[in-house]
Amino acid sequence: MRERLIVFEDAGCRNFTPLTHTRPVYELRLGIMGLRERCERAFAAEAELACRPHLAAHLAAATGRRVNDINGTSSSRSLLLVNGRATDPDALRALLARDAGPAAYMNGDLLVAARIPADRLDGLAANLAANGGLLEPGMLKVPAQHVAPAPLVTALWELPLRNGDFIRTDIQRLGGGGAPDELPGVHRSGDERLILAPGAVIEPGAILDLRSGPIIIGRDARVAGLSRLEGPLAIGARTQILGGRIRAGTTIGPECRVAGEVEAAILHGHTNKYHDGFIGHAYIGEWVNLGAMTTNSDLKNTYGTVKIWRDGALVDTGEQKVGALIGDHVKTGIGTLLDTGAVVGMVANIYGGSALLGSKWFPSFSWGTPPKLTLHDPERALVTMAEVMRRRGVALTQAYRDLIDDAFMLTRPERAFASIRDL
Repeated sequence: MRERLIVFEDAGCRNFTPLTHTRPVYELRLGIMGLRERCERAFAAEAELACRPHLAAHLAAATGRRVNDINGTSSSRSLLLVNGRATDPDALRALLARDAGPAAYMNGDLLVAARIPADRLDGLAANLAANGGLLEPGMLKVPAQHVAPAPLVTALWELPLRNGDFIRTDIQRLGGGGAPDELPGVHRSGDERLILAPGAVIEPGAILDLRSGPIIIGRDARVAGLSRLEGPLAIGARTQILGGRIRAGTTIGPECRVAGEVEAAILHGHTNKYHDGFIGHAYIGEWVNLGAMTTNSDLKNTYGTVKIWRDGALVDTGEQKVGALIGDHVKTGIGTLLDTGAVVGMVANIYGGSALLGSKWFPSFSWGTPPKLTLHDPERALVTMAEVMRRRGVALTQAYRDLIDDAFMLTRPERAFASIRDL
């Protein structure tokens, strides 16, 4: 009988805020797909999911997957547990295939994967619930432990930095697909692959630079004339590239509107960067609107390593290039300038142009220009969300409203730390 595949979160998901306020860590993008999808492809199975409780209802509705149901209706089947931060699930699958017995696979003190017989599930669901949906190795009743060199992504800023390599690997693994030999009026240089999904359109006057990596353009996407695209690059379904330079290492999710300059960045989806301005080495969440000329710095003038704000302190990333990390439903005013490694919490509405420089962190549900940030009322924010989503043909469901309400409560400590008075 086939084993049940369950993708889980652990305490490491906290290093991916503000993006993980509204999604499990395995729903983040890397390369041309999300981390969960990468796992499902490797194991050739549709995964069940384990996550923090406030995410469960919306996640189940959005994915159609069974969520937080460890005991389930298939309690006679053993479990394959895979950490949602795994970046090479193919290696994990090969590792698990070598030994059919119950075991935990550890990378240091981190649980990477496990095989749990059905008769050893007692208490696991209760322990998960008691620990906020986060799995710890001590919850597993398995005798054997193996060393698993399989890597786990450890922080949000790593995703855009590694994105180009994953785009290359993902496209290499794709079978079939391609593009017409002739694209009238389109200048193409280099020999790497160009993949156009059905309905994708590249208008005359566009430039495709395939010298350093492949490019994949999703279903019904449109690339306007006078756009320059550099591989490795992934453009999602129904996204519109409206001019400018989209440079190497970038993934743009579905239903985005993008212009200006973007480099080595991930735009999760349903995001507007309609105007000029630079976004680089950044992760931009969903339903974000970047006002005209919004620009982030991704390199310090000293060429030193970049620090970001996390959990009330500056943390050295050890990296020379780190741009903005922006949560869902953020709005920026025209001329917004973001410091190197700036973190903008979910549902923040910030403006003030160059006055924002020097501010490394903006709390979730904040409004204005530092140091005079005030509360972005969640009820007002939900009204705006409903209108923004309606314009893209997406309904604001009750499950999503509840998710936003829960995220507002969970992010209260951020605003308290910044002396922003809540309702």
